Amino acid sequence: MKQAEDIHTIDFIDNQNKRLDAIKQTLNNIEKSVVNGLCTIETLTEEKTEIEEQGYCFGTIHYKAGKYAYLIHPQQNGERVREYIGADPERIEEAHARIARAQRHRQLIQEINQLENHLGWITRQIETAQDTACHFNHW
Repeated sequence: MKQAEDIHTIDFIDNQNKRLDAIKQTLNNIEKSVVNGLCTIETLTEEKTEIEEQGYCFGTIHYKAGKYAYLIHPQQNGERVREYIGADPERIEEAHARIARAQRHRQLIQEINQLENHLGWITRQIETAQDTACHFNHW
């Protein structure tokens, strides 16, 4: 009878160790994911800052007489600014680049916000798990 109890105890401890190992692995995976998320946010934020330093514009390019380019900025306070670009291919290319940077800037903001929301959700879930785990101490 004693031997059967010992085997049962060994099996019980073995199962508990497996559970503990699984929890540790899960926490390890969560930590890696959070670190990756934070690194991604840092990288995206750096790219966003570079775009801000280079300059960007939410506008469209229109041509007058099929040759002269104007950059039409979005309306602000009821007024729309028209920036003369001219016929210089380099200036036209730079205007297109400013518009492309504006679109990328908007996309980066969305991606950063989404990642920060996910990290906030993960934090709340971890806090809930921690609160639940603390109840083990009361039993």
